[in-house]
Amino acid sequence: MADAVMKTKRVYYCQRCLNHGQRERRKNHKPTCVYGSCTCELCILVEKRRKLNSQLQELEDEPHSADATATDLNIAAKGGAGKDFSTSYQWHIISSFVIAENI
Repeated sequence: MADAVMKTKRVYYCQRCLNHGQRERRKNHKPTCVYGSCTCELCILVEKRRKLNSQLQELEDEPHSADATATDLNIAAKGGAGKDFSTSYQWHIISSFVIAENI
């Protein structure tokens, strides 16, 4: 039965090309992307998102505790003192807001 069910692979498309109405598969596309140096509003947003995701990944890779998290992100100054941000999901949301403010 498991052999009968075929899993379909996900196809990823270049976000910059999608912004301009073209569907180009992302694999091996970067060197030939027509919009690789585009500075339109949507392409700039794509770059900001990539930087944000990169910074979030770096933060998630760093070891942290609930107390250090509140101190490092200056949450106490924003009225967030005493809250438990130890869960991964909450940490991700809060750190994304702090990083987004700095961009």
